[in-house]
Amino acid sequence: MSARIAALTLALAVAHPAAAQRPDISGTWELTGAAVEPTFRRAQAGVPAACDPDEAQIGVLRIFSEPQRRFTFAQADSTLVMTSGAGPSSTLYLGGRDGELSLSGVNVAYRARRTPDGTLVIEWRPQFGGTIVERYTATEGQALLQYDQTIEHRVLAEPARRHASYRRIAESPPPAAAAPSQAPAAVGQVADTAFHPVIERPAYREGTGPVVFIDEAHANFHTATGRYLPFAQLLRRDGYAVNRSAERLNTEILRAGRVLVIANAQETLTGAEVTAVRDWVAGGGSLLLITDHPPFVQAAVGLARAFGIQLRNAGARDQAIASGRLTFRRSDGTLKDHPITREIDEVTTFTGSSFQIDSAGQPLLVFGPQVCSSTGWTDANPLPLEGHWQGAVLPFGAGRVAVFSEAAMFSAQVTGPNRSPMGMNAPVARQNAALLLNVMHWLTP
Repeated sequence: MSARIAALTLALAVAHPAAAQRPDISGTWELTGAAVEPTFRRAQAGVPAACDPDEAQIGVLRIFSEPQRRFTFAQADSTLVMTSGAGPSSTLYLGGRDGELSLSGVNVAYRARRTPDGTLVIEWRPQFGGTIVERYTATEGQALLQYDQTIEHRVLAEPARRHASYRRIAESPPPAAAAPSQAPAAVGQVADTAFHPVIERPAYREGTGPVVFIDEAHANFHTATGRYLPFAQLLRRDGYAVNRSAERLNTEILRAGRVLVIANAQETLTGAEVTAVRDWVAGGGSLLLITDHPPFVQAAVGLARAFGIQLRNAGARDQAIASGRLTFRRSDGTLKDHPITREIDEVTTFTGSSFQIDSAGQPLLVFGPQVCSSTGWTDANPLPLEGHWQGAVLPFGAGRVAVFSEAAMFSAQVTGPNRSPMGMNAPVARQNAALLLNVMHWLTP
């Protein structure tokens, strides 16, 4: 069912006595070409308003309709295991029996069965309503696998349909047991250590630049040796001295650095830490504060408020873009003119959240009319975020603050079963690395 469903391992128990005579679809299957795109036509007439709830629902359906590029079936007499990448294991039972899974945080009920001709049929019923039916049928001597998907929902005037063809590119042995004994490691975001963009004129000789501390004391999702390794490497190649900061923040620790980077903290900074950071910045230090979509907002709310920054604890996305990516362009005014953005035409972020600043802030990334705030998959009341910010800077006393409410934009990662680039290494984000270096140069005048 989509990249969301196909990213999981599906173990299908087959109870029919004639299972051994059905087509064997074991093997690795790869998409043969572009899949036929479904048409999502609204049931409600008229032009939708910005952040229309039905459009938000259609956006979710688009995400769940994305086909998987490659997956593997392993069929035995009583099981069929489907694997895409290294996703966790989930067991679905045939025969019309009701079951339920949690997929990407969404509860999905299902019924699965095999037809007499060997077609695998899965009917999914997500918690946000509607029905998604998938059919997998082997053809041409079992060398091709035809995939058909039908999506029905109250917001659609008619069912949306998708068709794709897969070719077998490798054989696969049947599983040894009815269900995997252990779940494979989860597919996640992994640093792309091969990302080394050209820096024509480094700001400093190697290791002689200002000291940058990357916070690792607050259960940070992004760290200097983890998902923000490419971030740290880029700064080092520009001459900065980049260090990890694994201790709670205080005046003595902060005094040893020039820039403090806090990216996706998951543990709230204490009141004493907030006071120490605020006073250090006011005295001439620089803070780069990076948050993201929930749950990576709440831990930074108190620190942000100390600088007059009001974080919004909700996601941000363009309803018309299934990938969640947002592009800020100079040409449409969403990328604002500032010394940081000069010679940059566009910047891409990967969902995230939004914020506003009480005063003195200088916007860099500003949302356009299609961006909406949502608290989750089933949010029936998305709110317009036009004019809200996703990137900004502000002076604070003798120091400076830069804040961005999306973290992947300054990472370089591969993610998902196909190891897709996400961050500065993504083709759609070619100028993100230049933006990061410009931010650092502004923070260290």
